[in-house]
Amino acid sequence: MLKVIAGRDGAKRKNSKQQIETRVLESIVIASFTIVTALVILPCEYINGSPVPTLIFKGLPFTFQAFVVSLAIAIAASLSALLIHDHNNSFLTKLCRFISIGSITSALSLLLCAIFNFVFLHS
Repeated sequence: MLKVIAGRDGAKRKNSKQQIETRVLESIVIASFTIVTALVILPCEYINGSPVPTLIFKGLPFTFQAFVVSLAIAIAASLSALLIHDHNNSFLTKLCRFISIGSITSALSLLLCAIFNFVFLHS
């Protein structure tokens, strides 16, 4: 349930849990778009017709593709949860929130694996 608290100015505010959930989803959207924008400017090589950034994902086309798919799912799920924005905290909102958190976690773990591979195995 959503508690509504009247502020000093009489405006209604969401409770702190709802604000934290909204901030997390907004952070996922911003971080995902920032990473996707950074991927566009990185130098790439083409492996089987698909561009793969040579800086981090060199020789890891499947890891890069999984990374991009994870980012896309994180963006879609977090935007869906933000746009639904119901006050009853429905099942669909919770599902989108959990999918977005899981997808961004997956994307970051793939990125860390690629960085580990780049730093320690390609030296």
